[in-house]
Amino acid sequence: MIALEEEKYKNAKTYFSKINFIIPNFKDTGYRLGIALLNLGEYVQAVECFEGVLKTSPKNFDSLLHLAIAFQSLDEDNKAEEAYSKALKESPESGDCLFGLGFICYRQKKYKEAIEFFEKARETFADKVKLAFYINKCNDELSPEHDDIQSKTIIEGYLEIANESNLPAEFNLSLATAYAKAGMIPSALDYCKRSLLDNPEDIESYKLLGLIQLVQMDFVATKNTISTALHLQPKNEELHNILSYVLCQQIDNCTLDKCRERYHEMIKQFLN
Repeated sequence: MIALEEEKYKNAKTYFSKINFIIPNFKDTGYRLGIALLNLGEYVQAVECFEGVLKTSPKNFDSLLHLAIAFQSLDEDNKAEEAYSKALKESPESGDCLFGLGFICYRQKKYKEAIEFFEKARETFADKVKLAFYINKCNDELSPEHDDIQSKTIIEGYLEIANESNLPAEFNLSLATAYAKAGMIPSALDYCKRSLLDNPEDIESYKLLGLIQLVQMDFVATKNTISTALHLQPKNEELHNILSYVLCQQIDNCTLDKCRERYHEMIKQFLN
């Protein structure tokens, strides 16, 4: 128990595994072992622990909630949604459940439904920065591309939380995209590069950076950016299409066939 409270999850896993072996089906031990496994990223085993608890205590809120989180971590949204809904019946005001259901809608691009869940979670969800980000992100996804007033509002929404320490990983890319939609290219480039500093292997950031460079008619920079991304994802068709277009722009009066031939020679190394 002390190891779990001190976030020493490997130690907690060892202790609770031994106890669970000696006293199987003991509710508290199974739940705590599940929590340790969840924090260690061992999601399949965590699911087994929480489901074990729920066999004897089917309405146990904490096990239902963390089962949902484990399923969500495994990208099993349908099972996560079912578990969140059951947990919400046991605790209708749970901000964690409401946010979790909203986040599933967000991942499924059901942005209006997501906002409804996020708004309901305002009073009880602890991470206000995360909540504000995803509400703004949903509004961003729903906003028309050429609505200057809405674009300004979206950007201001991101900037209101920009100095917080616990921002979601996608924050810089989201703000870069919002600036790009508003035609504010220098700011878009700045935040796109910040995103790549945080995660040098983020394909979406490379893609956005390449497209911005393409809009600026900087074909050499675009080629370099997209080529770097292709090293990371050699079979990404969208990246190949962008690179193919760039190569066409770099050759005077080239025929499509010649451009394609040069393009394919260039990417052979990525596809082998």
